[in-house]
Amino acid sequence: MRCASAYTDIREGDLFPKLDFYDQAHFIKEIKKHTGSNPKELHKNKNDRFLQFSTLSKVYLCKKNKDMSKVNYGIDAPSIMRNLIIFGALTIVAGLAIPMLSDNTILEYISYLIVFVGLVFFILGIAMFAYGLKGKYRTRDLMLSKIKWTGNEKVLDIGTGQGLLMNGAAKHLTTGKSIGIDIWSSKDLSDNSINKTLANAELEGVKDKIEIRNEDARSLTFADNSFDVILSLLCIHNIEPKAEQEKACFEIARVLKPNGTALIGDYIPTTEYAKAFAKAGLKVKSSKPYFTTAYALMWIVEVTK
Repeated sequence: MRCASAYTDIREGDLFPKLDFYDQAHFIKEIKKHTGSNPKELHKNKNDRFLQFSTLSKVYLCKKNKDMSKVNYGIDAPSIMRNLIIFGALTIVAGLAIPMLSDNTILEYISYLIVFVGLVFFILGIAMFAYGLKGKYRTRDLMLSKIKWTGNEKVLDIGTGQGLLMNGAAKHLTTGKSIGIDIWSSKDLSDNSINKTLANAELEGVKDKIEIRNEDARSLTFADNSFDVILSLLCIHNIEPKAEQEKACFEIARVLKPNGTALIGDYIPTTEYAKAFAKAGLKVKSSKPYFTTAYALMWIVEVTK
């Protein structure tokens, strides 16, 4: 398996495979280390110890697919999700307990209200969990499907986190580049770090098509008209104070190329983002909710230049 993995890397143009099988001597040495025989002897198929390379390739592919299952883009706002679920559950229990402790009719009606409020918080927390497990991938696929890809686009993912949109866009590229920027706040996403982002890109097989930078959306260092596609998911609302969110929208408009497309998704209505983009001279194609896609609160604004 190790040999097959290395030779697959070489076949794909990576002359420095991770396991250091970079010439015949190293290959023979490793074979002898594990079997006690050289490849020529093994080729005689004594004791059924020889494995055909076609078999090795299949084994490698299975291993690669298994590694893909390790790709993890985290849970958004984990502390908020946890608090919503816990507070909701406790509120529901408190509301149900009131009628058991008192026969007062007014208190009984109040208990119904308390249970209702608890249910709202609990459902919102569960929705956030469902979004993290499945909804975010459906939302990503929806956003990427709105782009007519040619393969040579230059893409910017604002608030890339662990690379969900950046890597997804990179898979549509041939000669293009997908750039992700973030400040990597752990409160906004579980296990949020540049190292995790790079690891996901490698597992997704797009490490040569991506670039990661530590940048603030309000002061992008890119030149005007730099990107064909700009994407962002659950990022802009984190910018404080709120007035600075408009500044981020202006920066998006500045670095977007003519005829380019920007798609911004957030768990709050994107009406204010749409107004800011229009103010910056962009054309707003739509700004609407996608709850059933995300399994949670989600609005997406689509604009062009």
